[in-house]
Order: sequence, then structure tokens, then C-alpha cells
Amino acid sequence: MTSPTATASVSVRPAETADEELRRSWFAETKRAEFAPLGLPEPTLADLCDQQYDARVAGYGHQFPAAEHLVIELEGEPVGALIVDGLHDAPTIVVVDIVIAEQHRHRGIGRRVLAEVVDTADRRGTDVELTVAHGNPARRLYDRLGFRAIATTELHERLRRPPARKDTT
Repeated sequence: MTSPTATASVSVRPAETADEELRRSWFAETKRAEFAPLGLPEPTLADLCDQQYDARVAGYGHQFPAAEHLVIELEGEPVGALIVDGLHDAPTIVVVDIVIAEQHRHRGIGRRVLAEVVDTADRRGTDVELTVAHGNPARRLYDRLGFRAIATTELHERLRRPPARKDTT
């Protein structure tokens, strides 16, 4: 049986100022789960998520100043965000960040978006890199897409996927 998402239109568009609260809320969904064991009161948790989001945006802006900030849409409705650097002209494409809204996860949306990035890299003959936290369930998807660990820290793994080899026979 085919899931409804498998045939639905998934697209990306440039993020706009009006998308900021959605992007912040998607980030907070993920962080709330990470911070839940701390047992923080709701106002403190909300402030912590806001501070973490602001720090992440500033850090990404400093480290990847030319990155594209995109909104992922399912049938024209925003369901996630993608930050990608070097998509058009750099020697390596870097998936800086990808998030799918909690209610839309596990439906193949992230896989379809990342497959497009990988296809672009294959056409250009360039690597794709990303960083994933240890224990993130998306790691299995990255494995299926051909990413392999190139560096490991206490908290994260740096992954790389070389371009697919062209058949020259």
C-alpha cells in the first residue's frame, strides 16, 4: 500500500520572514524532547528553546553565510525547513540543518528532500556532507542514502556521501 505522502507534492521554497515563527516552533519540538528529562518548568523550557534557536541561527549564519534557507512544503503547506550550503556552485554541498514538523515525520518527506540534494550532487559530481547527533533516528536514512562517517565527536558524527559513480562501460 502506498502512503498518501508518497504521491503528494513535496517542494522547497526560499524561507521568508513570515516563516520565522514556524521554523522556531519546529526547532522547539525537537529540543523539548531533548530537554524533557531536565523537568524544567514550561516558561524556563520555552526560554531555553528560544535561546538555543537564536544561538543556532547565529552560529549557522557565521559558519555558512551563503547558505540557502528553505521551507519544505507538502501540497503547498509548510512542514519543515532545510538549510543547505553550496547547492549550486561549491565543491561540497553541506546540509546544514533539516527539520520536519513532528506530525509529518516518518512519512518520507525528509527522504524525498535529501534525495533531491543527493541527485543534484551526483549531477555535479560533488560530495554531500552533514552532521548528525548520536542516537538521531535519521542516521538510518543517511545510511540508506549512502552517507558514511568521516569524523566523530562526543556528540555528533560528520557524514559524507561521495557522488554516485557513472557507468563508463
